[in-house]
Amino acid sequence: MNRRPYIDFYRKHAISPVAREINWDIHFIQRKALYNRLGILPCNVRGRKVLEFGPGNSVNSLYTISMEPDHYVLVDGNPTGIENSRENLTRFHPEKNWEIVDSLIEEYDTDEKFDLVICEGLIPNQVNPTQMARHCASFVGEGGIFVVTSHDMISTVSETLRCLSGWLLTRNIYDFDEQVRVLAKLFENHLEHLKGMNRTKEEWVTDNILHTEFWQDAPLFSIEEAISALDQDFIVHATSPWFLQDWRWYKSVENVKTHFNDVMKESYWQNTHNFIDWRIISLPREKSDNLTLYETCKAIRDKVRGEHSHFLTK
Repeated sequence: MNRRPYIDFYRKHAISPVAREINWDIHFIQRKALYNRLGILPCNVRGRKVLEFGPGNSVNSLYTISMEPDHYVLVDGNPTGIENSRENLTRFHPEKNWEIVDSLIEEYDTDEKFDLVICEGLIPNQVNPTQMARHCASFVGEGGIFVVTSHDMISTVSETLRCLSGWLLTRNIYDFDEQVRVLAKLFENHLEHLKGMNRTKEEWVTDNILHTEFWQDAPLFSIEEAISALDQDFIVHATSPWFLQDWRWYKSVENVKTHFNDVMKESYWQNTHNFIDWRIISLPREKSDNLTLYETCKAIRDKVRGEHSHFLTK
């Protein structure tokens, strides 16, 4: 059977390892900050049509639906996530116009077009991220917004190293719940430094360490790859964090799409070193230097994957 990212692992353990019980005031501040950074204002949502793929437990969706969309469709193929989503949406927004569709994302089809389509934490790890991104983006109407999460070799290198140590510690533990307990204890002090985190330690280690396919088999999906995948139909609008620097005079722009997409790619490669540690912000540097850094981080990921595969096949 073909690999079905996320779904196979979640169904196997009957889980949806994303936040359920959180501080709603803080959570809504966080979501508002993200949407403002991405240029998604209340007027982009109020009275509009919104489609979200892979909403998990719909904790993030609760903020979006509070912005009063006219129609909100949520597509997921994980039974546990669907159950939790329905419970949350019924509890907090029983009167709103939302609809949950039980479907694998790649099988979802409709003639309806949406003003905002959200693919948060979803595209990296897909068998073919570019194909999946284009499929999801095909439901965006003219002038609409498409939100997608990106990962790359540099931004994930610290997590890759945590995956190696976590796997080495639990490789001889065969009870899943015990693995979760041991890893939650191991990374407890790490996660205490991650301010604003709204998942439990157990949910985090389940989704990021024990979900081994994400760091062993998964293709990533960098910002440059995302722009290239959607280049024919979309203009890059904003990122979080925001690192675009463009000092060109606006009247000198001859092709809006080409200009902004190319400038964003250029800024991305000049700043990728800053994805290693958000506490240290360095000046932009030559793309060639960051390409070398990228290849180094890729070599680390390949080595970790190789060590894991070696032990599995012994």
